Amino acid sequence: MNKLRSEFDEVAIVGTVPVVKTASEITRNGKIGIFSTKKTAESQYQKDLINKFASHLEVLNTGSNEIAPKIEKGEDELEYLLENELQPFKEFGADVLVLGCTHYPLIKDKIQAFMGTNIKVIDSGPAITRQVKRILEKNNALSNSENPIYTFYTSGELGHMASALERLSFKGKVLSYG
Repeated sequence: MNKLRSEFDEVAIVGTVPVVKTASEITRNGKIGIFSTKKTAESQYQKDLINKFASHLEVLNTGSNEIAPKIEKGEDELEYLLENELQPFKEFGADVLVLGCTHYPLIKDKIQAFMGTNIKVIDSGPAITRQVKRILEKNNALSNSENPIYTFYTSGELGHMASALERLSFKGKVLSYG
């Protein structure tokens, strides 16, 4: 993230942070799950978040390297894979599940359906939205246009990104980074 910020210093870059603090505030039974990619789950950054905000709780922090690529490819049949990846959180007894990958909110409804109504599934989308709005307001850059233009950057395959944006009804130019 710091590399991108230094490379693109004229652009406000908003990072994605798993909402561990929020989960620790809303858990009823003191058990939270954090579901991300394996790299994120193993990262020192995520461990530091857990230590800072949830050291007094029981935390199951695990990741998958299989789900995000399937989301990028637009695969809809994820139920079996989700069942295998999410079952440990049910067995653990978490009452809050944090989605710690930017891809997972795109299938949040499927995750919530598997987890059931007794487990609250949360992601950082609302917090990111508030931060982006604050930055745009501060820089007097909020658009009032009814036909906005979006520019997306990806370090992944352009075709997958274009397909995902089409499924999400985004109309804009897609550029590559990386």
